[in-house]
Order: sequence, then structure tokens, then C-alpha cells
Amino acid sequence: MLPDPNCSIADMNAYGYTAEELLPLSQQKALELWDADRTIYLLYPDNTEAMAFEREEIEKFDGLFGIEREEWQAVLDIEAVKEVVRNSEGSREADLLYSNTSKFGIYQIRDDIDESRNFRFAPMKELEALGPGVDRSNYKLVYTGALDIRDTLTNLHKIFQDFNTNQPSDYTGCSVSVSDVIVLQWRGDVSAYYVDSAGFQKLDNHAFFGEEPNRQAAKSTPEQTNTALANNAQTDS
Repeated sequence: MLPDPNCSIADMNAYGYTAEELLPLSQQKALELWDADRTIYLLYPDNTEAMAFEREEIEKFDGLFGIEREEWQAVLDIEAVKEVVRNSEGSREADLLYSNTSKFGIYQIRDDIDESRNFRFAPMKELEALGPGVDRSNYKLVYTGALDIRDTLTNLHKIFQDFNTNQPSDYTGCSVSVSDVIVLQWRGDVSAYYVDSAGFQKLDNHAFFGEEPNRQAAKSTPEQTNTALANNAQTDS
């Protein structure tokens, strides 16, 4: 993978630079990598090069630029690690709970836990009879998305319907069903709901997450009234 899609090896060779140790860059990409603390070379048509020591040198040079192959590979390796971190469950959960934008998350029973069949699709009463209750360690976060509506009950029903009949193209989980957990984060106020056989049961945040993720003090609001309604509401099917 070349560092600059606008500058090929053929372009560099036609320019007059044929050494294989450097990969070609346009001025724009050279400046971008310079600003990222990468070593940039000025390339000359007589097959020589000179290391840039000042940003101004790159700005004033009207030829091609280069970066060492090994250094570019290091950039790719770092970006790959960053991508893994960005997509890790812990990172996605932190973004769900603490983002400045309102979001929702869908949690589903993990496949790699012992006796997962005892938890999957179990109504709340049956789960409580088994003893452990709703344990975060049994779940994986399968999806997060933007939350645009404040009303709790509307959100829960919409998410339930959308992820049964109108799933986003990037969704890889199962259809939302009994035993799933839906988490709503509205402007820092976090609430978690168990999808029960009849409606949604609100969960205790500390019991589910092992902490209290809310950034706002608890207040009596119309949204809490919706929460009470949601606990007894019938899910749409």
C-alpha cells in the first residue's frame, strides 16, 4: 500500500528518481506526514535526495517527496493498532456511556460462556430463578448508534422494531429479542433495560455495569415516568 494514492512508483521513476528505499509523496501528503513527525525527503530528478529539516523546505520545493519504506510500514502498523483499539468493545462501550452525543447500545448474550442456553431468551422471572440475574459479563456489546428521540418508551419500541425488521447494513448481531439489553444514553443520563417476554424491565446501572455511569444527578423527570411505563409495556412484534 503506497502512502499517497496520487503519486505512484511509475510517477517517481518518470520524474527521475529510481531508488527503491523511498516511496513517493506529493507535497500535500508530505506536509501531512511531516506534521505527524515523520521524516520526509526532497527528491531530485538526478536520482538524489535530501532530508527536509524545516516545514518551509517542503512548502517551497516544487518536486516530488519521499518517505522510507520502513517508516511508512511503521505508520501502517500504528494505524492498525489504533483501529483495533477504536473497535474494541471497551472503547465502544466507553463511547456509548460517556460520549457528548446521545447514543443507544444493544447487548446480547455471548456465545462463549458456559450454559449460555440457560440465559438466552430467558424471561426475567426465569433468569432470577436461576440466581445470577442480568450479569454484564455474560453479554457483549453488538451495536451502538445515535439516539435522536428523548422519549424512553418510544426509543425502546423503535429499537426493538428496527433491529427486527429494518436492521442497519452494518449490524452483525441477532434480531433483538428476550434476554437482550438495550442501553440508552441521553445527554449523559444512562439507563439499561432488559428485553422481557412482555415489555422492558429497567436494570440497576451499578448491578449491570459494576459502576454508576450517569454523569447527571438523578432527577424526577417526565422521562422517568416513561421508564415506569416501559417496564410494563408490551413490545411490538
